[in-house]
Amino acid sequence: MKTAVFVVALLAVGAARGEDLSAPASLLRFTLAETPTAVRHMMGDEGYQSNLPGATIIEFRDASQDLDDDPVWRFYFQKPGEQLVVVVHNFEKAADVSELFPASDSQRHFFPNEQHPTMTVLVRKLDKDRVIVATLQGRESMLAGQILLSTPARAEILFPFIAPPKK
Repeated sequence: MKTAVFVVALLAVGAARGEDLSAPASLLRFTLAETPTAVRHMMGDEGYQSNLPGATIIEFRDASQDLDDDPVWRFYFQKPGEQLVVVVHNFEKAADVSELFPASDSQRHFFPNEQHPTMTVLVRKLDKDRVIVATLQGRESMLAGQILLSTPARAEILFPFIAPPKK
């Protein structure tokens, strides 16, 4: 019941602001300066919070999800200080992310290598403090199952193969 109330509240908040919270571009409304309280307010719900030794994680799920599914939204706050360091938006069905990743501003990376990739990601630097990363459905695809917003340094920790080569 709480999940159903959350989905209705999330849609109502988004509709009131004229936002489609399920759209890939909705990730761009975050600056990484948000507090846990601000995120809960923006999402229109309390979400589900996990407290770990070095981080607080707040997750938001839709009504069709159980706890074994990845949440629609996940926010990672680093302790101490509750600094928002990663925002993850998962999609039940792959989403077209081409508008977020224009070819002139984006880089495609392959893991373990370009010849035989098992993972393909797109990376776009938004500004000196933020990047977005999309995990793609295939080598040349623009369909993503997940996009995330983080600092460049944090993105390189999560996806080491996107880091520039060391000299």
